[in-house]
Amino acid sequence: MPEELDISKLLYDVKQGFVVLLPSGSSATVREMTGHDQRKFMNKTALANGTAINDLLANCTDTIDDQPLPSDPKERVTAILDLLEGDRSALLFGIRRHSLGDEFIFTMECPHCKRKETWEVDLASQDFSFKAYPHGKDKAIEYDSKVLPGLTVKVRLLDGHGSMAVMKKGDAMDLLTDLEVRLPQYKNKDQWVGMKLQLVSDRVLGELRQKLREAEGQVDSRVTVTCKNCSNPATFDLLQVPDFMIPNVTS
Repeated sequence: MPEELDISKLLYDVKQGFVVLLPSGSSATVREMTGHDQRKFMNKTALANGTAINDLLANCTDTIDDQPLPSDPKERVTAILDLLEGDRSALLFGIRRHSLGDEFIFTMECPHCKRKETWEVDLASQDFSFKAYPHGKDKAIEYDSKVLPGLTVKVRLLDGHGSMAVMKKGDAMDLLTDLEVRLPQYKNKDQWVGMKLQLVSDRVLGELRQKLREAEGQVDSRVTVTCKNCSNPATFDLLQVPDFMIPNVTS
C-alpha cells in the first residue's frame, strides 16, 4: 500500500529561515508567501493605502536580528512599520526571491516607443547594488548647517510610519519628517524647536535634502533591458512593476 499523504501539510509546507541582509546592518529571516498571503496582497484597496505591503512583510518575516516578531498581528505590523524604509524594501525583495525564485517575466510599456514588450530577467545575474545606512539603525540625523551658520538641524529618516503618512497625504514634502532646529539666539541653546518646512528657505531645504540622501540606505532594485521594437534601453524599478510580487498567471 502506498503511503498516505496529509494534503493539508503538503499544501502549507513553506520554507523558512531564508536570511535577508538589511541596509541598516540588521539581518532578518523570512518565509515563503502562501496563497493566502498573495490573495491579500492583490487587494486593490490594501495596495493603494499601503496596508498590503505591511501585512505581507509582517506575515512573512520571522525574526529580525534573531529576535522573533511579536505573535500579536497588530504588534507584528508595528514592528514592521518601525523599520527604516530601505530595510523594508530589502525585506520585500528578499521575500519575493525566496518565494518565487530568480526568474521574472514581465510586460511593460517601453518609455520610448510606447509599445508593450515582454522581458525575462534572471534576478540572480543582476547587480542590485546595496547601499548601507551610514548611521546604522539610527532613526534621525543631526548636522550643523553650512548654509546658515549657527543652525543645527535634526530630522527623522523615513520609516514605515512616515511612508504611510506620505501615502495618506500624497505630499512629497512629508518625506522630510519631524524637522527640528536649534539656534544659538535662543535663551536655552540646547532646546530643540520644531519648524514647519514651509518656513524653511530653499537653500536650507536643499542642504537638508542632500543630507538625507547621504544618510539613507537602499537596495537598488532597478533593471535595464533593451526594447525589442525600438532597440532603446529601458530601466524599470522591479519593486514598482505590478507583477513583481504576484506574477500574472498569463506571464
